[in-house]
Amino acid sequence: MSTSKPVSVLFTGYAHVHFLCFRPLYERLLHLPGVEVWVSGGLRTTADQGYLYDAAAMYTPLRHPAAAYPASRGPPETAVRRVVLSQ
Repeated sequence: MSTSKPVSVLFTGYAHVHFLCFRPLYERLLHLPGVEVWVSGGLRTTADQGYLYDAAAMYTPLRHPAAAYPASRGPPETAVRRVVLSQ
């Protein structure tokens, strides 16, 4: 059997419901060998110069590890977090 490249999956969202819909797939992907899962985004609020994406506000109620990251300005893709399943 040949060795293949790892598969990377990126989730991005700006509302709790976005992650809640993705969560069943997310939980399965975490346990697959050779799959990396990345999360991005956060609750979106309007700021003077665009939007603010608050990962803690998005992920804390969902008990997700990305909640430890601070809010970021710019599109959700600018604040990507790698999810590592602790063994």
